Amino acid sequence: MRGCAWSHKTIQESLKLRLACGARGYDYLRDNGWPLPAERTLQKHIEDIKFTPGILEDVFSALQAKVATFQTEERYAVLMLDEIQLTPGLDYDSTTHSVIGYSTVPASDSNTEPVLATHALVFMLAGVTSRWKQTVAYHFTAQSFDATSVLETLFDIIRRCETIGLAIDCITSDMGGGNQAIWRLCNIMATKYGRPRTTCPHPCGGNRSLHFLADAPHLLKNLRGYMVRQQRILLDDGTVAKNELPTNEVVHWAGWLR
Repeated sequence: MRGCAWSHKTIQESLKLRLACGARGYDYLRDNGWPLPAERTLQKHIEDIKFTPGILEDVFSALQAKVATFQTEERYAVLMLDEIQLTPGLDYDSTTHSVIGYSTVPASDSNTEPVLATHALVFMLAGVTSRWKQTVAYHFTAQSFDATSVLETLFDIIRRCETIGLAIDCITSDMGGGNQAIWRLCNIMATKYGRPRTTCPHPCGGNRSLHFLADAPHLLKNLRGYMVRQQRILLDDGTVAKNELPTNEVVHWAGWLR
C-alpha cells in the first residue's frame, strides 16, 4: 500500500537537515526512527533545480541554510578552481530544452565563433576548520579561456559567499596557463630570486587581503617531473644563507627515488 505524500514543508525541512547532517547523519536519524523522507524522495523533489553553467543560484540558497548552522570558526572557507577534461560533443538537455556542449566563457583569443568545450571549469568551496565541500559554479571552456571573465566570476562568488555568512580569504588552483593569467591580473607573481607577491586587495574591501595558493599536489607533481627528467634544482640565495647551505644546487635528490 502506498504511503501518504510528504508535504512541501516537510521536504524543505528534510533538505535542510540533510545538508546540515550529511548523508551519514541523515541515514542515522532515519535508521533510529525519525519520520523523514528517503534520500531518493529528496532527490526527486530537487530534479527541477537549475544547474545551467555559471553560478548555481539554487545551490547558494541551500548553502545559506547550511551555513546558518555553522559555528563561527566553521565559516572560514577556501575557493578552489579546477578543470575537468571532457570529451567534446553536443547533447540535448531536456530540462532546459537546449543544446549543450559549447564553451560558455570567451576564449583567450577573442574568437566569437561557437567552440566545442574540452574542459569543465569547476568552482568549489571547502571548509578550513571543518570537512565540507560544495560546488557553487561551473563553466564549459575550450582549450583556453578569457582570464578576465573567469576572475569576475571568482570575485562574484566571493561576494555572494560573504553575503550568506562565509569568509573567503583564499583562492587555490593549479598552475595551468589560464590560471596563471588570472594570477597576473591580480599582480600575483614569483620570480626566481625576487620576493613573491601572493595577495591582492579583497573584493569585499575592508583592508582585507585575498591570498592565492598553488595546489600542493601539483607542486609535488612538478617536483617529481624535475627528478625524473634529472633537471637541476636551484635554491635562491636567501634560502641558502638562512639554512647555511654549502651550495644552491640540490645535488643528492637522486637518492630520494630509491
